[in-house]
Amino acid sequence: MPAGTWREADQLSRKIDALREQDRHDETDRLYRAKCGTLVGKLYRFTIFGFDRMTEDACRVIKAYGMSAGEGRTGHPMHIKGVLHHQGVPGERIQAILDHPLILTWG
Repeated sequence: MPAGTWREADQLSRKIDALREQDRHDETDRLYRAKCGTLVGKLYRFTIFGFDRMTEDACRVIKAYGMSAGEGRTGHPMHIKGVLHHQGVPGERIQAILDHPLILTWG
């Protein structure tokens, strides 16, 4: 992702949230559709929808780390790497995520 994409996706998320709170759903829909096919839109969708349903392997890894597979979060880099690997996320995407500190949530 080009520099600044995360900042733009975060701004998009905040704008969409603000429009929804004001019940301005038509504007929210237009804004989302306008950004949907862009890198900013793709990053926004990822932050909202993530990597799809949890796989059985990812659930087993989460439980092995002593956490609940039903709902939880971790900021530990090796836990993030293990969960994403067993979720089927490609290695280069995992590395890109590890290069930018974050909290991985599920549930």
